[in-house]
Amino acid sequence: MTSSDGKTAALYKKVAIVGADESDEIGIVPHKSTLQLHAEAARNALEDAGIALSEVDGIFSAGS
Repeated sequence: MTSSDGKTAALYKKVAIVGADESDEIGIVPHKSTLQLHAEAARNALEDAGIALSEVDGIFSAGS
């Protein structure tokens, strides 16, 4: 696997999890949408990892 910048082959099938967190409130939170809770968790994970949003290539989030 190759790309014009040469990075794809080096990162093929490699994953780095550098931050994980949860929303500011847990449980039934009727005044916040699921999207708001996921956004809080993402913001907290970025802070935990000490990185900027521009350094993120992808995310995984689950919940209901």
